[in-house]
Amino acid sequence: MPADTAHRLASLPPVSTLFATFLGDNPIEHLLGPTLSHLSAVQRDVLTGFEFFPNLVSGAFHHGLVIVFSVAASMALISAVASALRGRHQRAD
Repeated sequence: MPADTAHRLASLPPVSTLFATFLGDNPIEHLLGPTLSHLSAVQRDVLTGFEFFPNLVSGAFHHGLVIVFSVAASMALISAVASALRGRHQRAD
């Protein structure tokens, strides 16, 4: 792959690529476009197949989900403790 193409692809925002993936588009095939014609058939099949891109992003995606759910659980725990420390609610009749 030419260095300028690799640099251009590396500078794209990852959110757009993930969003396209969730819509069922193959981002590798779309992003590499004309560069794919310079590769062998085996290389094209590997890059545009159903395993390369999902395996490429699954680790980072899993790491992001762990962070998000950990922060959410921490916030829920902090709010539960704050609510318990507040004491009983007195009704004013």
